[in-house]
Amino acid sequence: MGLLNHLMFDDISSWTYGFYIDGQATFNAPARRGETVVVPGRNGTLFLDENTFDNITVEYKCFFSADSEKDFQECIAGFRAALMSKRGYLRLSDTYHPEEFRMATYKSGLEIDPIMYNRAGGFKLQFDCKPQRYLLYGDIEYTNPFSIKNPTLFPSSPLLMIYGYGYLMINDKMITVEDKTIGRQILLGVKQNSSAEPLSSSFTTDAFNTGDRAETDFTWQTTFTVDDATAGTITAESSSVDSGLVITGIEISDTGEITVGVQWPGATFQAGVASSQTKSVSVRVDYEDSQTHTDTYTTVGLSMTFDFTTTGVEMSVATVSDGTKVYEHKIISVGIVYSSVSSLGNPLYIDCESGEAYKYEDGEKISVNSSVGFGDYLPTLEPGDNWFMYDNEYMPTIRVVPRWWTL
Repeated sequence: MGLLNHLMFDDISSWTYGFYIDGQATFNAPARRGETVVVPGRNGTLFLDENTFDNITVEYKCFFSADSEKDFQECIAGFRAALMSKRGYLRLSDTYHPEEFRMATYKSGLEIDPIMYNRAGGFKLQFDCKPQRYLLYGDIEYTNPFSIKNPTLFPSSPLLMIYGYGYLMINDKMITVEDKTIGRQILLGVKQNSSAEPLSSSFTTDAFNTGDRAETDFTWQTTFTVDDATAGTITAESSSVDSGLVITGIEISDTGEITVGVQWPGATFQAGVASSQTKSVSVRVDYEDSQTHTDTYTTVGLSMTFDFTTTGVEMSVATVSDGTKVYEHKIISVGIVYSSVSSLGNPLYIDCESGEAYKYEDGEKISVNSSVGFGDYLPTLEPGDNWFMYDNEYMPTIRVVPRWWTL
């Protein structure tokens, strides 16, 4: 017998918890959004179509059984905790529709009707879903496309990944990306134990020790594309690196994308002392051209500016021993790291559904909407052929995830 039907919500699989689903309520379509208007003196009504659709509730009937009451309770508790911990719209898929998924949020509680001496039970799961049924083959990436054909009957809002800056035209809609300086606030903290003082000495929480030293490590990277570069053939030579910087790695992907990582270990700042430091690196990357099999090279530069001020020093008692107390100074500094769109870790993501532009650095999502211009309308991929033009001198690579969908 084959595997029973199951669902997957984000990283939660119903099969992991031993229950199966009935998906008869998953085939419905959403309602079209619009306004019905009665026109005086005319028969019937007029429907003002907004060309959009309402969310839809998708319901699953579930059932599972366990070998014992203890196993039953543990499975329910584990599934309940996992399900209730999810927030926002996440992927929802099931074995009834293996070629598609929805974006859903869990909306109902969890009411279980146990039977068989609390070793089996049934319940319903209700998800509030966006109206689209996203198609799995809409997740395929297109690199530097000249045209993309939309095979569906509905316009899609793609996810764009842009390397560099300049302009990008999709059909008659233009997106512009400025190489603009942006700032990201960070916190700099250090712990420093002072000498022991008599237990009877006064203790204050608002002392400020100007000049106390704080250290941290900064890491950043950039990715760029080199046509016809071959994986495993690159070396770094003739590099110019500012004092204190270390090149942590240079990697090349199968598609010719070269990533250069840089670290500033032990970056030093002083509490209560405003400071600004700019660090730069220029790396020559030597590689073999996969077409001509000749040695060639390219040069990439990175630059970051770190501005710091200090908001204060918190003091707290760390230990009390042998009639003395030891202070622990926690120096908390607020700083801004400045970089340009082109030097901050690539790529730049543009979500044409939400109009959000962002990058990632060290796993942190950084908004760069101020550097991106969408014009009056967000671009879409219409049914049929769609055309792309872009400034490939400063924007050497674009990637497109089309996000095809249907109802």
